[in-house]
Amino acid sequence: MKQLKRTHTGLLGMLTIMLIFSFQLVSAQESVKEGLFRETNVLLQDAKKVEANLYSPKYFEKGLELYNKAEKDFNAGKKLGNIRKKLSESSIQLKKSIQITRISKITLEEITQSRNAAVSQDASQWAPEKFTEAEKQFRKAAEKMEDGKTNNAKKIATEGSKLYRETELIAIKTRILDEAWQKLKECEDKQVEKYAPLTLDKAKSHAATAESTLDQNRYDQDKAKIAAEEAAYEARHALFLAGVIRTLQNQKEGMESYILDVEHQFQRISEALNMDMEFDGGFQGPAYKMMETILELREKGKKQQSKIEELSKTVDELSAELSGLKSGQLKELSGKLKELESIVAAERAAKERFERVKQNFSPDEAKVVQESENVVIRLYGINFPSGRAIIHPEYFPLLTKVIRSIEEFPNSHIRIEGHTDSRGSNAVNEKLSTDRANSVLQYITANSKLDQSMVTGIGYGEDRPIASNDTEEGRTLNRRIDVVIIPNK
Repeated sequence: MKQLKRTHTGLLGMLTIMLIFSFQLVSAQESVKEGLFRETNVLLQDAKKVEANLYSPKYFEKGLELYNKAEKDFNAGKKLGNIRKKLSESSIQLKKSIQITRISKITLEEITQSRNAAVSQDASQWAPEKFTEAEKQFRKAAEKMEDGKTNNAKKIATEGSKLYRETELIAIKTRILDEAWQKLKECEDKQVEKYAPLTLDKAKSHAATAESTLDQNRYDQDKAKIAAEEAAYEARHALFLAGVIRTLQNQKEGMESYILDVEHQFQRISEALNMDMEFDGGFQGPAYKMMETILELREKGKKQQSKIEELSKTVDELSAELSGLKSGQLKELSGKLKELESIVAAERAAKERFERVKQNFSPDEAKVVQESENVVIRLYGINFPSGRAIIHPEYFPLLTKVIRSIEEFPNSHIRIEGHTDSRGSNAVNEKLSTDRANSVLQYITANSKLDQSMVTGIGYGEDRPIASNDTEEGRTLNRRIDVVIIPNK
């Protein structure tokens, strides 16, 4: 038995020595690799940083290929001499790619600017085939630069720049007019022109105006967007009218039933306005009477507002008189004074909580503002993938700060608002902002002890901008998540 124990102990000792030796061997190999690959690693990172893969594709790809082969050989335990040779050749190729990139960036400046503009409009998504064609032209121009054929490169770059500009315009048009085009296509499929030609013509006219506006100035998107929204509305209107007219034509008493239904809707409005309506003379008379009544109500509202302002002035005057009260009368106000002191203390505590929340975030992460009694955490530090509502793990620490800030205001209602910039249609932006707000809501409720009934999510799309949508900086500010803390009174 003792012999077995000694044998067992000896085996354990040998295994321990072997493990230590293995770790040392791996560490030594890593050290050798680090020294062997150091210079080429630096060049590879430099090449990637200057986008040599774009401006000098052949040299960059050759250098990368040789680097990968050297790494594969090292991992396979092949001769260091051959590995050094591959790394040396890789370094030569990468150095050339960096040198050519510096020249190409100047020579190919125009096509680069056009490409950047197309990329900023997500052209690869909205016009994939044309964008791919433009990318091929860019590569051809870059390869000509590698071959020293600068004039040929410039000529190809001019053609490529034109393609990028076309893809950019297609992307802008598609994003702004997508809903209108879809509805017009639906009108065509359902032969709406037979039933509602006038309304359909309006829709087509607005769509043409939007396209024409973008053709003249692709960055005048607000004006084009208004026209596109009008086009989508009139197309939906035409679809509705066509459906009604088609139904009426197929029913014997359809027209009478429809007119009576319209009269019924008028009647409901008249009841709300406390009016009597008669339709034996058509709709013009009742419509005129309704308009008169609404104008009268508006005037009454103005007078009531004026009266409220007068009462407010009277309250201010009475408050001023209170300062001259005698000491005996002041006793009656002692209770109110204590109540005011309590309010002041509560406001001071709220201000301190607000300051603590502000200190939770850096300027790049969020801006904390006070809106009336509500506290708004305006999150700039969360970036969603284009057109999606997925939260990457890198933003979890920021959302943890949000949860910690919410906990400063116990029993408060929380409203999570999604906002977008003005690019894209209203419908798309509203859905995207709602999805993103709900993603943040789900994360916060899943990782906190908040009562889910106290947390709501809503998407406002582009309807509540905080900056101009005419600049990239403004659009970046408008793409945000607002966490609104509504303290329980």
